[in-house]
Amino acid sequence: GGGDCWYWLYNGVIQSFGGDLIILSTEISKNILGIYYENGKSLTVDASIFDDNQIGYSSGISVRGYTINPRVVIINSSFGKNSSVSLSGVSEFINSGNRIIPPNTSESIRLYDSIFSTDLVLNPGLTFLIGNVSVDRGKTLTINAGSIVKFQSYINGRYPRLLIRGTMQVKGDSDNKVY
Repeated sequence: GGGDCWYWLYNGVIQSFGGDLIILSTEISKNILGIYYENGKSLTVDASIFDDNQIGYSSGISVRGYTINPRVVIINSSFGKNSSVSLSGVSEFINSGNRIIPPNTSESIRLYDSIFSTDLVLNPGLTFLIGNVSVDRGKTLTINAGSIVKFQSYINGRYPRLLIRGTMQVKGDSDNKVY
């Protein structure tokens, strides 16, 4: 509540500028962009499907925190062809139970230009692409077994970096590695 939200009919996209946005048990497919969320406080996506959002932006969910750094929760959701997640300017990110829709194998969550002021946990299910991400002092980045983490190529005029000012824990083992 509290922000403007409307459906952009030409692209079949949900756009929100400000406020809180909750998407539950929704299928968003065959669009230019699934969800565009800018300068809001909180975005929650649960038990939803993003598939074939491939024209132009190639993204299922795009979050931009230019003046407000939002909390983003993406859980129990499925991502198909060209429906990745792009998060920029995010202060908190919670993810679990997400999966790729076969035969697709390459969908990802792009994290860039973000300073995490809470603990950050990367869980298996989707590949994480890192670009210009920091974890604050006193906070922990945990990468759980089975997770895939890659560094994105040159983005926004900079090379990618992962700056850990707190603690980093990588929890892979010989049977369930972190890649």
